[in-house]
Amino acid sequence: MAVMLYNVASDGYKDLGVGFVGQDFVPAGVTNGLQVAKYAQQITKRKDGLIILCELAAGNSALEQRTAGAKAGVEQYNKKNGTNYRTEVLITDGDQAKAIARMDAKWTAKKDQIVGWAHADQALAYGASWAADRNLVGKFAQGGFDLVPSILQALDGGSAQWSIGQNPYAQGWVTSSLLDMQMEAGYPGYTYDTGSEIVDKSNIKAVMAREAKFAK
Repeated sequence: MAVMLYNVASDGYKDLGVGFVGQDFVPAGVTNGLQVAKYAQQITKRKDGLIILCELAAGNSALEQRTAGAKAGVEQYNKKNGTNYRTEVLITDGDQAKAIARMDAKWTAKKDQIVGWAHADQALAYGASWAADRNLVGKFAQGGFDLVPSILQALDGGSAQWSIGQNPYAQGWVTSSLLDMQMEAGYPGYTYDTGSEIVDKSNIKAVMAREAKFAK
């Protein structure tokens, strides 16, 4: 029997002797943190303030690693650019209405401090919708992960500034190839990082055209 993990792997999977095809979550989170700090400074012109690191579910290992990476990315940006952004974690929700209610409550409580939102997941779509509906676009930076149609539309329309892809095509195709390699040739599978593709206004049109075939 051949076994490969893909998309999400819990800590300790390497001890099981199996490979994993997916994003390396901490470095991906660092990329997210660097992006939110960069855009926070560009949009607000401030060198200090609060960046909210959002997760739609507590206890998910991938999301927690992305959030830890995002915090490190903000700290890295601060050291390099002389800024003093602080971070705070907010658990949103997989349900859009609940996620928006929690973001709205946080904004109401700390809006004078908030300069950016960095989502660890596709709830970026909810945040972008909330910002657009409340006429808050341009008051803070907002981005996160995944390239689902609603997020691509938010990037194209300007209610989000960036998102980070993880190449789901490779997660399926490479995993299948490595399983075949194990079963047919006897070579062990290995870990394959599907990367952290930054999508923003510079490449959104090309990425939308590429992703359109998968949305059908």
